[in-house]
Amino acid sequence: MEENLNQNQEVQNEATQPTPEMPAQEQAPQQPEGQPYQSYQQQPYQPQYQQPYPMPVQTRPIPPQRPRRNVLGGTGFVLGVIGIALFWLPFVRFILGVLGLTFSLVGVFRKDCRKAFAITGVILSALVLFIVVVIWAHFGYTLSDIFDEDFIDFLNFLDK
Repeated sequence: MEENLNQNQEVQNEATQPTPEMPAQEQAPQQPEGQPYQSYQQQPYQPQYQQPYPMPVQTRPIPPQRPRRNVLGGTGFVLGVIGIALFWLPFVRFILGVLGLTFSLVGVFRKDCRKAFAITGVILSALVLFIVVVIWAHFGYTLSDIFDEDFIDFLNFLDK
């Protein structure tokens, strides 16, 4: 029996002593049965700290950009309205019609702008110029007579 005990002790001593294949640090301590393995002294690696997850960015839909204001088109519109209101003044209607048509046409061909006032300004200014042409035709004037001395005298006569 003693022999049996000596053999068991030798087997146990051999199991607890480090072997050349297994270094002393890597041997796991024996735990009582029924308890989970806990080793606070030996960790195979240092704990890696990870960056916290970034907060999700809440994206809002980008509202569509409104077109810019069309200042030149608006100016042409205003000059067209004034030209219609003052069509009975001889030289004013011609100047307002030409300026209104010029500003409105520039406003129509601008990109990324509102065009409603510019188009209306083109129509009103063209109407003013049409009235000018009708009045000249009614009085028998042609374009060559516009800057004659007689035409200027006629304009002076109308102003009196």
